[in-house]
Amino acid sequence: MNTLTFSLGENQLWFGKHPMWKVHSGIYCSYNAFSRVDVRVLVQIPGSVEAHVVDDKGDKRPATEDHWTETYMSAMLRSLLFADDDMYYVTACRRLDPLSKDSGDKFFSAFEKLFYQGPNLGTVSEIQVATLVSNLLVDGFFKFVQVTGLYDQAIETVQRLQEQEPTVVSLLSKLYLLKNQEVEAVQTMSKGILENPRDAVVLEQEAEFCQRKGRLDLAMDCAIRAVNASPSEFFTWARLVEIYTKMGDYEQALLTLNSCPMFTYHDLDQHRMPQPSKVHLPLPTDGTLDEVWNVESKSIAEQQQEVSDPELLKLPAPTLRATFAKAYELLTAIVSNIGWESLLKYRTRVFVMEEEYRKEKSAGAPASRRNSSAGTATDAEDATVAKPPEAVAAAAQPPADATTSTNTTTNGTTTNNTNEHSDQASVTGIAPQSKKGAGGELRNKRLCERWLDNLFMVLYEDLRVYTVWRAEYIHYQSQQMEYKKSALEWEILGMVAHRLHHKEEAAEAFLQSLKIKFSHRVLWKLLDYYLEKNKQHNKSNTAATHAAVETIVKLVAWNHRWYTEFSPILYQALRSIVAAEGLVKIKSSIEAQFSKQGVLDLMEKFFAQLEQFNAPGTEN
Repeated sequence: MNTLTFSLGENQLWFGKHPMWKVHSGIYCSYNAFSRVDVRVLVQIPGSVEAHVVDDKGDKRPATEDHWTETYMSAMLRSLLFADDDMYYVTACRRLDPLSKDSGDKFFSAFEKLFYQGPNLGTVSEIQVATLVSNLLVDGFFKFVQVTGLYDQAIETVQRLQEQEPTVVSLLSKLYLLKNQEVEAVQTMSKGILENPRDAVVLEQEAEFCQRKGRLDLAMDCAIRAVNASPSEFFTWARLVEIYTKMGDYEQALLTLNSCPMFTYHDLDQHRMPQPSKVHLPLPTDGTLDEVWNVESKSIAEQQQEVSDPELLKLPAPTLRATFAKAYELLTAIVSNIGWESLLKYRTRVFVMEEEYRKEKSAGAPASRRNSSAGTATDAEDATVAKPPEAVAAAAQPPADATTSTNTTTNGTTTNNTNEHSDQASVTGIAPQSKKGAGGELRNKRLCERWLDNLFMVLYEDLRVYTVWRAEYIHYQSQQMEYKKSALEWEILGMVAHRLHHKEEAAEAFLQSLKIKFSHRVLWKLLDYYLEKNKQHNKSNTAATHAAVETIVKLVAWNHRWYTEFSPILYQALRSIVAAEGLVKIKSSIEAQFSKQGVLDLMEKFFAQLEQFNAPGTEN
C-alpha cells in the first residue's frame, strides 16, 4: 500500500501527460484457497484500514486468525509454484518477493498447522488422487525448502508430523535425499517399507534411488512392487518404463508404457481479463539491459508470418499435457537409444498390427477382446520379482471387433497367478502361454492403446522435422552457404531437438535464435542446458558456468522489466552455482561484464537472500 502512495503519486508521464489525479484509496485482495474465500483489505489514504472476508455468496464476514494463516499459505504457494509458469502469467501483474528473514519459522508453522487440509487444494495433473503426501501444499513445501535451503527446520517439522501420521515417511526420506544425506534416507525408506510394505510413494523413491545408483535389478523390483501397490497412478508405471529402458528391455518398456493409466487433462479455469482501451507499462528506472529491454514487439500473427514452413507451427507435440506429455517423453527416450527403425521393429513384435489381424481373421482364427491389465498383488511378497523375464511369453488374444491396430483398450485387473511369472503378469498384463494353437504368434501380442498409437504419429512428425533440418543444415555447411531461418523457426527447431533429447543441437538452434531476437522462452531452455552441463566434471565447466550466470542475469533483467521480482527457478540456479564457485567469484564475474548496464543492483537482492539463508558458498 505504501507504493500506491509514494510511487504512483510521483511526477511521471501517464499516456504522455502528467497525471491530474491522486490515489485516495486502495484494496488489497488475496484468495484463500483453503476456506475458498476472498480476503480484502481496504485502505483509505490517509485514513483507516478495514479487513474483511467475502465468501462465494458475496457476504462479508470478519477475518479470523485462521483466515490470515490460510491466506498467507495460499499466497506463498502461488508465488512458489506458479511464479515461473507462463500459463499463470498476467500482464502488468507485479510479483513481489515473499521471502524475508523470518519466513522459515512462519512458513513451517503454517505448513504444520494446515498439513491435513493439503488434499483439499488438489494436486498436479500427473497425479489422479490427492493424498496427504501428494498435493499442492506438499509441492510448495519442497519448493520452499529448495529455494531457502532450510533442510534442518523442514526435517524437524516433518518428524513432528510423523508422530501422528506415519505416512509422511516419504516426505522425510525425500528431504534427506535433497540434503544429500543418503544413508539417513535409505534407513528412513527401509523403515517405512517395513511398517507399510504397500506404500507406493516410498517404493517409487527406492526405485528412483537404485536407478540413479546403477542397481537396475533392485530398482525394477521396487518399481514392480510400487505398480502393484498403486496401479491406478501414472508415476509408478512411468518409473518402471524408465527402468526397462535403462536395462535395454525395450519390449517390456513398450508393453508397460501401453499399460499406463492416462488422465484427461483439463484446462486451467482462469478468468479472461477484459481488453483495455489503453495500456501503460512504464519502464523501471534501474537494471536497464538494452539487449533484453529493446526488443521489437511483434504480435503472434506477425511472428508466424516469418515462418517459411507452416508445418512447423502445426506440430502436435507442444500441445501434449499432463500424463500424455510424460508418456511422450518416455517414448522419445526409447527412440533416442535405438532409433526410429528399431522402435518400429519392437512395436511390430509386441503389438497387433492391422495387416496381421486381417490375415488372422480371414483364416478364421478365434478373436476376443482382451483388457489391458493393471493388476494388483495380494501382499508384498507377491509383488516381488526376483529376476526379469528373458522374453515376452504372452497369450494375449486378438480383439473380436477391432478394425485397426490402434483400437482402445481399457485398464482392468487380472487375477493373481501362483507361478513364478505372476508378478510380471500383474504389471504388464501378459500371462504365460500354456498351449500353442492356431494364430499362436498373434496371441503373443497386445493391442496398442489409441493414445499410444497417436504418440507414435506425434513422434514421427518431430523426427521428420528434425531429420530434414539436420540434412539441410549439413548440406548448406558443406556448400559453405548461409543457412537462414527466422528467430521463431530456430526456436521451434530447438524445441524439437530438445524433445528428442538432442541437447547439443537444441542449444545450437536456441543460440541462433537469440542472435536474431531476444526470447525469454529460449533463455529458460538454455539455462537448463547450462546447469546440466555444469554438473559434468570436465574442462567445459568454466564455460558452462559463465554462460549460466550470463543467462540468469538476462532473465532477472527481463523479469524486472515486467515487474516480476521473484523466481524460484532462478533462486535455485543461482544457489547451485554459488555453492560450486563461491559468491565472491560470481559477483566479480557479473560486475566485470554488466557493470555499465546497472543490473548488479538487481542481482544484489538475490545475493542478499542467499546470505540471509546461509547458502553454501556465501562464506567465501
